[in-house]
Amino acid sequence: MVKFKTKNYLNSRGQSLIEVLVGLGIAAIVIAGASIAISFMLQSNTANQKTQSASSLVQQLSDKIKVIGGANWNDIYNLPTKGSSTQYYVNASGTALTIATGTQSVSVGGVNYALFFSIENVCRSDDSSSTITGTAPCVSGSSDDPSTQKITSYAQWQAGGKTTQVTIFNYLTRWKNKVFKQTDWSGGSGQEGPLTDPNNQYASSTNVNASTSGSIKIQGF
Repeated sequence: MVKFKTKNYLNSRGQSLIEVLVGLGIAAIVIAGASIAISFMLQSNTANQKTQSASSLVQQLSDKIKVIGGANWNDIYNLPTKGSSTQYYVNASGTALTIATGTQSVSVGGVNYALFFSIENVCRSDDSSSTITGTAPCVSGSSDDPSTQKITSYAQWQAGGKTTQVTIFNYLTRWKNKVFKQTDWSGGSGQEGPLTDPNNQYASSTNVNASTSGSIKIQGF
């Protein structure tokens, strides 16, 4: 007697279909996750590129300010308004660099950046260390240093409806100037300049007593 084996093809096909659907579902989840990861990476790369461009622009701005201060300190120190909220930018006309009020718009890679800097007077301690204690107005125990300015440079751009910025600050110091310091005039009058080194004399005086080293007194007081 011949026996035939039978197989339930219906159940087999149903099981295969379920396996295919499960496989497709897993693949869809993996693809969706990969898409999200790729999108995040692209957004991160774009944000990094914008930040790098802003960092380069703000460094260039800072370098230009140093050039201006090195060429003529008064162009920096005598700006009409100072404070952390002031806004100035460097205007390049040919080889000349000048400072103007407001912000400068620069486009890099289709992104518009607003460049500007603020300037503040600097306070130093009155003791022998002469350390920087902050910015004006100076508190008790410190005094304004006319040879130092705090410069904060900004590069701002819009990202996701919000203002994003890169800032750097530095203390710009007048270091090329030569200082003539004299505290003793007890040698009397008769000294005509110019002088290469200070001494204890002066050219002339009226109603002044400088006979005591380290002091000048007005006669009659």
